[in-house]
Amino acid sequence: MPDFEEIVLGKGEKGRKTAVVASLVVFAIYFTFYQGPGAEIADTSVIAVAMDIADGPNSHPDFSSVHESADSWSSRDWAQHISGGLGTGVLVAPFYSLFRFLGFRIFFAMIPALTAMAFFSFLYRRTQRRWLATLGALALTINPLSLSYGGILPVYSLLLVSSAIFLMLETRPLRPTLVGVLSGLMVGIHWIGAIYVPLLAVWVMTRSTRKLSQGSSKRKIQAVKAGALFLVGFAITAIPIVYGVQSHTASYLFPATEAGILHAPSQFAFGYHFLGFSFTFDGLLNAPIHDQFVRTPHFPFPLFLMAPLMLTRVFGLLAIAVAILGIGPAFRQHARSAGFLLAWLLVTCLFFAFLEDWDEWKMSFLLLMMPSVAYFLVTGAGHMTSVAVLKSSVLRVAGISLLLAIAIKFCFYLEFPEDSRWYQKHPEAIAAPSQDGLKLTQRLTPKFYTARETAEERLENKERFTEISLWPTAYLPPDPKLSSLGTRLVREIQARSFPK
Repeated sequence: MPDFEEIVLGKGEKGRKTAVVASLVVFAIYFTFYQGPGAEIADTSVIAVAMDIADGPNSHPDFSSVHESADSWSSRDWAQHISGGLGTGVLVAPFYSLFRFLGFRIFFAMIPALTAMAFFSFLYRRTQRRWLATLGALALTINPLSLSYGGILPVYSLLLVSSAIFLMLETRPLRPTLVGVLSGLMVGIHWIGAIYVPLLAVWVMTRSTRKLSQGSSKRKIQAVKAGALFLVGFAITAIPIVYGVQSHTASYLFPATEAGILHAPSQFAFGYHFLGFSFTFDGLLNAPIHDQFVRTPHFPFPLFLMAPLMLTRVFGLLAIAVAILGIGPAFRQHARSAGFLLAWLLVTCLFFAFLEDWDEWKMSFLLLMMPSVAYFLVTGAGHMTSVAVLKSSVLRVAGISLLLAIAIKFCFYLEFPEDSRWYQKHPEAIAAPSQDGLKLTQRLTPKFYTARETAEERLENKERFTEISLWPTAYLPPDPKLSSLGTRLVREIQARSFPK
């Protein structure tokens, strides 16, 4: 049975060294790029939970110094903004207890670094080529969308756990309980991890029976046994985290008061009718569940179009073309791995296809699509290194790139009405005409919810999403503020109360 080091880093001294070096590079980048505690709304929500867990419930009543629009928001008010992702704050709390405010920066850098190591190991097991595994690990962790955020977000932890799951699924023998533990951890981190649980359960059950004959009683017994072990592992982590979050932070999930511009979900209920069923839901869904296709204000297209456009922007036209080319070779080389990664991508796409009420923090969840894209990018790049198929591969990539470019430019001319329901949830955007229009630098600030979209802003965003670039292009330009990094580090090390 392989030891832990072999599971994580794989066999071979060179492969292990490369994995460590890649993770250290990622750690250094994220350690530098962290904007500091409270620099972004979503980050403030996570650290509010961590500080309350470490120092006592609502022990930090006034966060008004964090954002000018906070107006005496407490840590409770901030935490209600991410009621679905409170588990991330639970994970961060020990780092805050040990290192105080520097702990947030360490956690922010450590999670992507470990993600790079786990995903490198997964790819190295598939390819046995260090440069390909490094390409995939870096494509997953330091792409322009990942670097657009300077604060702690639940999706970074989800990527780490999902990369560990990919690695566990390739480890012999298969460990259903451990996969279940990791699946439960995903749900504990953020409820969105639940969309992958059925896929993982089915995959574990089918993988455990692949050496047994079809239809045999042993096959059925083995599948049930694997499924039961998966559920046991899932319960071990999911139940304590969910119960702990709800019991310790009940005031977050059911706030007694409403605060500022972020409203409690129970304030809203929109009616829907689909396939003969009528129901109410506090979120904003798109067609065919809604009566027409709409887009969230401040975004130029519905999410089902923005997702592929965004992926093409942050990976570049060539990389996406190579990834599409790599789907065929991936199935020929490792059909099971390719099938699982493709199913992972399809589950993610189907879940997000009908959602609106979008913002830039929710956009970060599209990072969950990137393990699949990175995997097929690696198999496509590896396929193109073969001299026998190099010429035909180059021609295919050129043809795919041309078709993608035409499709992207066609999207520029598509028009979708803005979702009027969004202004019902955020009436401040109508009540404050002086806030009309949203600058690119304001998209990660509370002004996102208080600005009404203008025609100029919409045109600018359409041009940004339909820009043709062969290479990766910045999504939201990062601002690491290198000139003040030393000062901020000293402040985080010395601070005993929230750094102002």
